[in-house]
Amino acid sequence: MLKRILSVLGLVLLAGCQSSAPQSVADSQVPPSPAIRKAVVKAFEAGAFSARNIFDPKISSVVLLDPKTKTYAFCLRGSSQRGVEIPKILGVSFRDGRILGASKTDFRCRDKRLRYYPFPELYAYNSQG
Repeated sequence: MLKRILSVLGLVLLAGCQSSAPQSVADSQVPPSPAIRKAVVKAFEAGAFSARNIFDPKISSVVLLDPKTKTYAFCLRGSSQRGVEIPKILGVSFRDGRILGASKTDFRCRDKRLRYYPFPELYAYNSQG
């Protein structure tokens, strides 16, 4: 009986594991353009994202998520307080220069292959608001 319970528990644990992004997605990384950075700040100003008090903001490389629809994605990362490592991570998808949606739980944003860049424009926005 114990053997059966352990095997079922093992299957449940394996089913909950999420793999990282495919290598083809990781290989498509390009630094975020000034237009993307500006669109993110505009989205914050318009209230599309409700995050406040983000310290040390960073924006990831832009990756191609779906070649058929030309959907791209990037991630935003920052700490919630100065010196406190409570990361705030947001995965953002976009197409044709328009933001389609965002997710606070996008596992792809934690992929070690994803490069992040300082995002002082977002820190400047947070300092004003």
